[in-house]
Amino acid sequence: EHDLAASTFAARVTISSLSDMHSAITTAIGTLRGPLHGGANEAVMHMLKPYRSPDAAESAIREMLAKKQLVMGFGHRIYKGGDPRNKVFKGISRMLSMEREGSGGIPKS
Repeated sequence: EHDLAASTFAARVTISSLSDMHSAITTAIGTLRGPLHGGANEAVMHMLKPYRSPDAAESAIREMLAKKQLVMGFGHRIYKGGDPRNKVFKGISRMLSMEREGSGGIPKS
């Protein structure tokens, strides 16, 4: 999808040392759990949890952007001109938030 994932790289390094497959898979899982790899989606949920309204979330995110702080869940560090998946994600997110609006949930998309 985009370059070599950290977990794939870690597993390949482990197996290239002539270690066993179980160790390579364990290495990959450990790497995948990190907040800058597979754990990014979990980090987003923790980041959004304190906000009780869309306005509060938007304000906090805009402040983070103004301070050039990392905002989890937006793009991938390999994309310098924007993540090409964003167009699709934004459309789906907008559609889902509209469907859920009457359900009592907070539309954070």
